[in-house]
Amino acid sequence: TSPAATAPPTLRWLGLLLLLAVASATVLPWNLDAITSWDGFTAAWQRLSTYLAGFGAPDLSAPMLARCAWLAAETVAVALLGTTLGLVLAYPLALFATRAVLLGDEPHGRLGRALRRMGLELARFCLDALRGVPDFVWAIVLASITGINATTGVLAIAISVGGILGKVLSEQWDNVAPERYAALRSTGASRMAVFLYGVQPLAARATQSFVLMRLECAVRNASVIGVVAGGGLGAALWDEYTDGNWRRVATVLLALLTVTILTDLCANLVRRQLRVDPNHPRRRDRTSTRLN
Repeated sequence: TSPAATAPPTLRWLGLLLLLAVASATVLPWNLDAITSWDGFTAAWQRLSTYLAGFGAPDLSAPMLARCAWLAAETVAVALLGTTLGLVLAYPLALFATRAVLLGDEPHGRLGRALRRMGLELARFCLDALRGVPDFVWAIVLASITGINATTGVLAIAISVGGILGKVLSEQWDNVAPERYAALRSTGASRMAVFLYGVQPLAARATQSFVLMRLECAVRNASVIGVVAGGGLGAALWDEYTDGNWRRVATVLLALLTVTILTDLCANLVRRQLRVDPNHPRRRDRTSTRLN
């Protein structure tokens, strides 16, 4: 046998990853003037010094802080509404993309099962199409229809989040072992009843955690979408950047960082509550101790 055939799988994957990295490096159009020529290095250093000067003294005036606070609230509102609409879009598509819901184990006949299989693949194709286009691109496409406003950002996030959440929900529901809800099926419950009272509750904790993660990502993406869709911190960042007002650019970036940190903290608090199992024996022991 050759050495490559006897190499551990991890080494083979690392070797493949290295080859892909080398191939990627040869494809990209590199511009190394900033480090290969003195003039390029000087110009790059001057630009960096200008940026750092602005970041060293951000605009912390009351009007600017009030503006950033309002724009931050607008950014969070776009992310929340977009994620909510995305979840509403994802849920029915995820139902049709779940084998346990659409197919099940009941006999449907050859034609009935073929139609259900077509519906399953169609729903999965729709989810792939929705999540295959980045929300930033969706915003560019929708801007020609809805205009440059917050509505475009909400719809762009909703479409992208709908595809992502729909894919995750269907996979989480299909990953629930049938043995875990076999007792419910043995009672003669319908496939939808088995899903609502068996499959969905068993996968609820994992799906809720992922929805929180997508909400965190939506807050960050809403800032980027604001550059093309208008509104929020993204629009302000682009306006100040094009004007060359680096002090205000630093202020907007600090506001964006603050929003991101607060969003992560709030999501972690919710996750901590999701991880608490009231039926765990230690949990019951602590509860009885407090009552006594």
